[in-house]
Amino acid sequence: MSKLTTACFLFALVALAGPGLGSAAEPPRPNILVIVADDLGWGDVGWHGGFGKTPTMDRLVREGVELDRHYVQPVCTPTRTALMTGRYPGRFGPQAIHPSNLRALPRGTVTLASALKSLGYATFQAGKWHLGSRPEWGPNAYGFDQSYGTLTGAADPWTHKYRSGPYEDTWHRDGVRLDEEGNATELVTVEAERRIREGGVPAAAGDRKPWFSLRPLSCGPYAGRRAGRVQAAVRRRPLRRRPRQARLAAALGRDDFAARRVDRSARHSARRNGPAPRHAHRVHE
Repeated sequence: MSKLTTACFLFALVALAGPGLGSAAEPPRPNILVIVADDLGWGDVGWHGGFGKTPTMDRLVREGVELDRHYVQPVCTPTRTALMTGRYPGRFGPQAIHPSNLRALPRGTVTLASALKSLGYATFQAGKWHLGSRPEWGPNAYGFDQSYGTLTGAADPWTHKYRSGPYEDTWHRDGVRLDEEGNATELVTVEAERRIREGGVPAAAGDRKPWFSLRPLSCGPYAGRRAGRVQAAVRRRPLRRRPRQARLAAALGRDDFAARRVDRSARHSARRNGPAPRHAHRVHE
């Protein structure tokens, strides 16, 4: 393609769950890790020959299946609406078809998280939500046992603040606002690693539950913020006179490193409790 298009890249890493997660009559239920990398162009990433270095994502594509005819929405809220519900975003109204702080989904909407929770899964999310920026519209209202990160879209990666107004401060854990220092990608990656290491919360029968973890990455859309910090990490000569791409390449590198860490945690969990992860998928627009 001669022109870069905005896209969302999604990896679903399925790690086979260990013993004790079902009766002898039931097949094992897999642990599921979904990594969403926002707002990337077709030509931005390594496996399409782009300027960004994305070795972890490249490996997930090589080891898995590249779904190159699966299309998503070009921006955050409608992409998440479709991913979480399996339905066209337009079915939920105008607030779900463009980036919005309004509640995207009616209360009681069946989501991927709530469906898996009904099957006995522990569910947790760490990262950007962007399906409603009030605590009562957050992940915990739509099937997630635990959640952490920002409820808005374009939160600053260092201060975690959104634009001035009612949604300026939405950094939270389980809907309770937090004030924390640190880079947003690093913080949510550490949280995701911790949740994966802990595995599912104990089930009533004493066995560990299988888990579903949603890890939305968000470096891409905000590569221009605090540009000096990320641009200093980019030394490739072809990008020295292209500051916008240099910032994006640095942000992509941070996203890829975060993906590597949560992928490694998931694989470690699988080795401890069962066979290694067996699928990685990617969809794009």
